[in-house]
Amino acid sequence: MFVGALLAVLPILASATVVPRQSAPFGRLHPIDNQDLCVAAASQAAGAQVSLVNCHASSDAASALELWNITTSGSFINTYISLQSDATLCLSGTNAALAGGHYELQKCSRDATRVQMIGRSPEGFMEFADMYCMNKKSDTELDIQDCWSMKDSLKFYAS
Repeated sequence: MFVGALLAVLPILASATVVPRQSAPFGRLHPIDNQDLCVAAASQAAGAQVSLVNCHASSDAASALELWNITTSGSFINTYISLQSDATLCLSGTNAALAGGHYELQKCSRDATRVQMIGRSPEGFMEFADMYCMNKKSDTELDIQDCWSMKDSLKFYAS
């Protein structure tokens, strides 16, 4: 009887359509320990410093500087993270994206993959290919640090 019921349901299951969960086309980056802080550019220009600010309401004009072209549905590998309001400007690491560097906006470039290609691990580490990560240095500052410490200050999430 159970087998008969199962066989009756199989055609229905086989015809079901799977719709993948859509992620937002852009989002905000937050340090894991404070959802009220956002990674934001100081201005919409190449060379603008990127730091942490108190998140703005979506209706506020300043929110455009904290919206990035990133997936909000999990991890990603080696991606250019561009400003949503100007997709030609990418999050970029200084000091060859090594420890002690900071973040700024630069023109997105295939010649800058070492300092612009960033991945996000399932644990929340925003890392360059050579194991250097975005770090919350303070409530207003970001810098680049070695990922190996796995400190919470190295973890970020997108919303």
